[in-house]
Amino acid sequence: MGLQSKLSCLLSCCVLFWLHLGGTSAVKYHYIFSAECTTYMDWQSLGLHYSWKKAGSPGQITRLLSCSEEQLKDYRWLDMMPTHVHPPLNRYHNGDWYPPYNLPGSVLHWVTHNSTDADFVIKLDGDMILRRPITVEMMGASKGNAVGGLYGYLKGVDNGMSQMFLPEHQQKICSKVGGWVLMHMDDMRRVAPQWLHFTEKVREHPPCWNMTGDAYVSLANPKPWISEMYGFVFGCASVDLKVREDG
Repeated sequence: MGLQSKLSCLLSCCVLFWLHLGGTSAVKYHYIFSAECTTYMDWQSLGLHYSWKKAGSPGQITRLLSCSEEQLKDYRWLDMMPTHVHPPLNRYHNGDWYPPYNLPGSVLHWVTHNSTDADFVIKLDGDMILRRPITVEMMGASKGNAVGGLYGYLKGVDNGMSQMFLPEHQQKICSKVGGWVLMHMDDMRRVAPQWLHFTEKVREHPPCWNMTGDAYVSLANPKPWISEMYGFVFGCASVDLKVREDG
């Protein structure tokens, strides 16, 4: 083996060892989270953004901000971090005030109206903080294979509720995931419209409300607050995307 070949082999081994120790590959990442233009969520956004930087997370981060034109006139913190603004979707379904519509709605608006060169997207909740980067090397994600946080209280995944929304082969790949997810950008583009679609379907389908595992469902408030979480679960399954449960 010539000197050049030996050096090339040595370099490859060093790169593999570096990745094994937790180094960042050439994979491009984009972290996103949803928020509203309120003081409460501004503080959450600041905390998440700070933790993202402190953890040394690779790639970019964007706040998906629900804010009307009227609210923007007096809003002072638009430039505190990279931000994509979208119209509020609190009343996406006529007559139903449900702020979590902003989660799937903001992601759909972002993938439709914004461009990114990222290979993978990490979707977070606005009240989270990061202690270390989320990467494909750490989580084992790939195109067609997403990873998300385990939320065991999503009982509708395996108590028969999914039968109301999905054919049998897609019921079998539903996962109890939410909060954060690592997913290929191409997969997120497929999931986003279905996420919003199934959120509305769950929110407006009374037979399923007592099957969701939502502890706050009551006669006064019968619609599950966690409808959006099922929207994501069923949205992923509807495009035949399996999300591995981590937790």
